Amino acid sequence: MINVFLNGLTGNYTMDDCKRLGFKLAIYPCTGFIPAALAMERSYAAAALRDKGTDLQNCENWQIKDFFEAKKAKSDVNPKKYESMQGHGLF
Repeated sequence: MINVFLNGLTGNYTMDDCKRLGFKLAIYPCTGFIPAALAMERSYAAAALRDKGTDLQNCENWQIKDFFEAKKAKSDVNPKKYESMQGHGLF
């Protein structure tokens, strides 16, 4: 196993490089983290919340609940689904 950390001690090896070097498993821990961090940086740096009072445009009309819809494509998720639901009496 090789841990390919971007600009780390192992170098920026491709999957083919790892196979050629004899590794049967390669992990890339920054594959999701760096793009997510960059997206958060862009979202928080945007002036939409300050200027418009909402972040829905930056969120492309997605809500956090939409990510928990099981095995549906983005086009299959109805972002307005939860807006019509009533609370369950906790508040």
